[in-house]
Amino acid sequence: MPIATALSGLAVVVPKRASYTVLGRALAFETLAKAEGWDVLKLEAGGQSYAGGLAAAHAFAEAASGIDGVFCVADYMALGFLDGLRFDHNVKVPEDLKVVGYDDIPQSSWKAYDLTTIAQSREELSEVTMRLLLDRLETPEAPPHEVITGVTLVQRGSTAG
Repeated sequence: MPIATALSGLAVVVPKRASYTVLGRALAFETLAKAEGWDVLKLEAGGQSYAGGLAAAHAFAEAASGIDGVFCVADYMALGFLDGLRFDHNVKVPEDLKVVGYDDIPQSSWKAYDLTTIAQSREELSEVTMRLLLDRLETPEAPPHEVITGVTLVQRGSTAG
């Protein structure tokens, strides 16, 4: 967890009704953080959207003391979270709080957000999906299984400084 080395507290932002994939992201983050000795505040707020991120910013402002690093499980949530913190709660990112998203959507690189995020190869995800689908068609009775694909940290300004 290279970003977390200079932090004192961590939180993860998850939508109230999260998909299996999004819950997996949060669980992986919590598991790795705890393995490194970190306690993680889990904030469940709003939906997996910009508006959900705004709701999460308000919940964070009310509940989070001593937290200076946040992982939002989706970039759209992270963008709302950033705006809610900056405009409604006067939190400076990255000076007061470092924020990381997930998905590397185009808006993450916009100067207004400059969001550090985690990217997955869409090509690799598509290939794995097609392979799983073809395997299922060939052998419908085979037990289900998970495939874990690689990710890349895209460091930007929301964690710099």
